[in-house]
Amino acid sequence: DNTITSSNLNGGGGGMFLNDCSVELLDVNFNNNVSNSHGGAIKSNNSSVTFSNGIISNNNSINAGGGLYSNNTIVNIDNLEINGNQSDNGGGLFVYKGVFVADSILFSGNISSIGGGAYIDDTDETAIITSSRFIQNEAQNGGGLFSNGSCSVDISKSFFDDNHGAVAAAVYMQNNGLSQINQSTFLNHSITSDDSNDPSAIYITGSGADVGIRNSIFYYNNDNDIRINNGGYLILTYSNIEDGQSG
Repeated sequence: DNTITSSNLNGGGGGMFLNDCSVELLDVNFNNNVSNSHGGAIKSNNSSVTFSNGIISNNNSINAGGGLYSNNTIVNIDNLEINGNQSDNGGGLFVYKGVFVADSILFSGNISSIGGGAYIDDTDETAIITSSRFIQNEAQNGGGLFSNGSCSVDISKSFFDDNHGAVAAAVYMQNNGLSQINQSTFLNHSITSDDSNDPSAIYITGSGADVGIRNSIFYYNNDNDIRINNGGYLILTYSNIEDGQSG
């Protein structure tokens, strides 16, 4: 393995800054890097980046993307751990514009105000997350994942367990386009909101939010599992919601 560790950079990309380029990162680890702006480990602008078999852990940025910050970038991920990172927005990663395709990511122990594990904002194509795990991440909104803007998000064969937040400890979808959650599991989520209507697992809000949930399981979540608000639209089919607990 190659490791980039304990770097501190002003302006973004504590460990690595990419601009207008194409990069493959294979078996590369980013640990304990710091940025006073975006991307504690990596900041990417107008680029294409592929990750495979690496670890992004214990990095920190002030503004967005504790681990990874991408702007108008094509991001492809296969088998990556994103653990213990912190930022104001997107503790694990923050994706703005561009393309995001991810398979087999472990998001664990990331912390943020919004989007503890991941924050996906206004991507140009549907953001795709497959066979991934979101475990014990924390944020005020969207402890596991927060998505915003006109982007669509497809989540399949993924596992959300014991994430924490004030609202929607697992997934918070705001003003999204057509999005899908399929063959995924949501367990052991709790929230700190005083509003008894707020959901522990998934919040769908905004007139553009159109979400389909299919073949999924909700189990042992506190308070409401799902809330649809402010013009959001949900189609829920072939799913189980069991042993929820009223707040």
